[in-house]
Amino acid sequence: MEDKIPNTLLTEDGTPYIRLDNGSVWMNCDFNEGDMLIDAPLDGQLIDDHTFAGVLRIDNTEFTYDIAGQKKFDAAWEAFWKEKGINDPYDATNEEMAAAIGIDDAENMTLEDEIAAGAPDEKDYLKEIKIPDQFTLKLKFSQITGQLPEEEQTVPDIPQELRDERDQAVADAGLNEDDYENFTEEQQETLRLIDQEMYNKYTKLYPDVNKHPNKYENWWVDGDWDFTIPVEKNNAQTETIEIQAVDSDGNGVTSLTKTPFEITMNTWMN
Repeated sequence: MEDKIPNTLLTEDGTPYIRLDNGSVWMNCDFNEGDMLIDAPLDGQLIDDHTFAGVLRIDNTEFTYDIAGQKKFDAAWEAFWKEKGINDPYDATNEEMAAAIGIDDAENMTLEDEIAAGAPDEKDYLKEIKIPDQFTLKLKFSQITGQLPEEEQTVPDIPQELRDERDQAVADAGLNEDDYENFTEEQQETLRLIDQEMYNKYTKLYPDVNKHPNKYENWWVDGDWDFTIPVEKNNAQTETIEIQAVDSDGNGVTSLTKTPFEITMNTWMN
């Protein structure tokens, strides 16, 4: 950065809390159709006041998700339920969906029950995606964010006026919070609604407090970054050591795998 990197919260291991688009980036691989939003944590250190150097780690299982197949399955699944009279299956209850396909026991309805009634089977749509030894990876993100140290965060307190108003509402409702353990469900819901009302008024006073990033807890840099990266599989510095430290049932550590980035303990549990 041309400007000095702002003071940043450190994790327990001393890593600055810096993220790309809040920890996720858009990725596209030339062997897998479609863009995907993936977790992409940064691990690194501040080299000087203007430079953060780190590693962007992407688990290779992210590459093998059949995006195109999932989209086709979702479309078929939504069409099936619409045909059964459920226009929005994502918002429907188990009881509504069970009734639509003639299942009496909604609580115990299974995926197999749905498929038996004619619903699409995900296995018919998703194919295995294999990672080639060479491919092109595209990454894009629009923001770099950091979290300020706790002593520099300025999240505003709920004003005393709103707290007093909330306490008065609790008293008017005849609620004694010291006896919360004995509240009925109705009393608990009444208290929840009173607290929600106070918080709604608070966020009207400070609308940015629910945003991420926000000026009270974060610093950030806006932009548009777009990278095209040639990737080639390289196992030259990978070493696996067989250990077989297992019990009589075969449970335990089977091996250790060392790469330039980490050591992984491989385990097996029956």
